[in-house]
Amino acid sequence: MQNILTKPNFRLLIKVLIYTSILLASLVISTKSFEFGKIFGILATWTFILTVIPGIVNRLGVTFSWIKNPSSYLHSSRQQLGILMWLLAFEHYLSSALIPIILPIVQSGGKPELNAFFAFGLSAMFLSFPLFLTSNNWIKAKMKKWWKRLHSLTYIVLWLIFGHVAIAGNPIFMVVYLIVGILQIYSLVKIRMVKTV
Repeated sequence: MQNILTKPNFRLLIKVLIYTSILLASLVISTKSFEFGKIFGILATWTFILTVIPGIVNRLGVTFSWIKNPSSYLHSSRQQLGILMWLLAFEHYLSSALIPIILPIVQSGGKPELNAFFAFGLSAMFLSFPLFLTSNNWIKAKMKKWWKRLHSLTYIVLWLIFGHVAIAGNPIFMVVYLIVGILQIYSLVKIRMVKTV
């Protein structure tokens, strides 16, 4: 008889409980300080980078003499990183925009303005939501080829985040996302060229 601790559904339940605990704890923190919103945004940005690196490395066929498969270390945790990234992005939105800016405007009878900065950020978060919901092996097996097609939204999300951090004026993230974005496009073009040969 299979041990309950090794059953996929049980492991999924444990992960959901952990992520829920993180979300609830961060909700409490986010209502107390605008600065936490920036921290959540920075963590979400770096976490997203970690989710796209394995695909780029695999497509480019990058190898290192001291690491047999450089992307395998991140690839095994890619889905969990994707879930964590969305939760961090959601907390970033709550503590940086919704709670301190949008809710007070709505409560006073005003209408919040949607500028380019918010548009890029919200678009990235909303497009990431279906990826967040489908980042588990059970749904991946059910969706089959459609899972990969859905998760191609990652390519769009990357450039939306680039726009968001570019308007924010963060030069480090701008450079990092630009480099990763160019590498992503190059790796996709390269793999398509290989397939057509």
